[in-house]
Amino acid sequence: MAKGKPKGVAIAALARHLLVLAYQLLTKEEPYRRVDAKKYEDKLQALAAFRPHTQELEPTHTAWAAEQLKALTGLPSPYEEVHPRSRPLRRRKLVRQTDPIQEVTAVITRALATPS
Repeated sequence: MAKGKPKGVAIAALARHLLVLAYQLLTKEEPYRRVDAKKYEDKLQALAAFRPHTQELEPTHTAWAAEQLKALTGLPSPYEEVHPRSRPLRRRKLVRQTDPIQEVTAVITRALATPS
C-alpha cells in the first residue's frame, strides 16, 4: 500500500482488493493465475544457495529446486525434463572460515620445514 497513508485506510484498501479478486475468481470460475514453472524453479535454485551446509550428501541446487517445485506445485521440473539427472546427490563445498594470513603462514612454515 502507499506510504504515508493512515493504517486504517491501508487495511481497507487491501481488504477491498482481496474482495474484488475473490469476486472475479468466483464469477469466472478459473484459478487465480498459473504458475510459470521455469521462473519458479529458477527462483528456488537461487534460494538453494542459502541452505545451511552439512557434512552429509545432499541434493544439488538444481535437484533440490526440482524436489521443492514438485512438492509445492505438483508440477514436474522443466529443467529435469530436458536434462536428466546424472548425479542426484553430491557433497557441497564448505566455505572456508580460516584466516588467509594463517594459511599463508602455514604454507611458508611447511616450505621452510621440508629439506630441499
